[in-house]
Amino acid sequence: MYKFIPIVLLSVFVLACPGSEGSSPGAVGNDTSSNGGGQDTSVSTVACGEVLHCSRDNNCSDSDNIGACVQACAVELGAASVGTWEAYAACSAEQCSFCDVDNEDCLGGCIFLNCTSEWFECMSHQTSGTADCAETFACNDACSDGDLHCLQDCVEKASVEGQAAYFPVLECFANSVANNGSGDECAELAVDCACSHFDAMQGTAECTEFLDCTDECEDDLCCFPECRSKLNEEAQAQSDVLMDCIFDKCSNCEDGDDECWGTCIGENCMESVWTCQCPDAPASGTGTADCSTAFECITDGCEGKGPCCAPTCLGEASPEAYEQLDAFFGCIQDCGCGDGEDFCWLQCLTAKCKDEREECGVSLGGLGGF
Repeated sequence: MYKFIPIVLLSVFVLACPGSEGSSPGAVGNDTSSNGGGQDTSVSTVACGEVLHCSRDNNCSDSDNIGACVQACAVELGAASVGTWEAYAACSAEQCSFCDVDNEDCLGGCIFLNCTSEWFECMSHQTSGTADCAETFACNDACSDGDLHCLQDCVEKASVEGQAAYFPVLECFANSVANNGSGDECAELAVDCACSHFDAMQGTAECTEFLDCTDECEDDLCCFPECRSKLNEEAQAQSDVLMDCIFDKCSNCEDGDDECWGTCIGENCMESVWTCQCPDAPASGTGTADCSTAFECITDGCEGKGPCCAPTCLGEASPEAYEQLDAFFGCIQDCGCGDGEDFCWLQCLTAKCKDEREECGVSLGGLGGF
């Protein structure tokens, strides 16, 4: 996301450098029709972002008097843009005066972290195009790192709605960088923006195909929304419930930490997984079987029968049996015993989970002789 960082922010020098005295942006846009032939800028329509275009075109960064060069561009600002320019220039001068005049990386990073909203407001004020948020995101993604002019062009091409949707993404990443974050907290905003064109799409696939599709996703930001777009209406609703659960319960898991994701989803979202993966299985706890029967169905009857056997067994359990089974399996999971750890299992089933096992009606003889 450092592609968002601007590097040539000449407005720093409008308020901070010698040569700009008496030419404060606060005076720009006032009626000068009686100033002895001066230009009347009260009817000018030059927008805030055009000042930076002008500064670039006039090579103000190479000028002996940068402040005067930029101010010459700012003097034709339309009255409606003066306040926006003032806010941007004032923030730049206040926050970034410690940067050397030729240290563009310092200026860019400083503005990105401290004046994000002022910069964006200047770029988008009275200037818009037709691009939506996804097109704006893609436009910026094609920019070279730190290319302010490229980013400015992207913002100016965006529609008013596209700009409004894009700014929260930019602001989130700026705040993340300022707080030494990884940017992961901005992922949902980025996906909502960059992948919005998939929202209205609908296909014919079942939800189980969503799981197969997303299993192939790697670093493609829009892979999940694209997979969703292939689903039918019911399957999309099922996948939404599943993804909401994962985002809500497992946001602490890092990318690539399969163990964390697997454990978290297994503990918190399996009902949603099964609804998606096994739509024909009955809802858990809607049958008549007792707890021990449902337990044996899962532990003895599901080997080699595919991923939908266990949820089918749970669906055949009565409401009371399902609660008992859920408590028993939850206790077993808390024991943390692995394959071959016989002593751990013995401790788990005879001591730690004795009450839950007996409540379910499961005998030790049915658990491998314990």
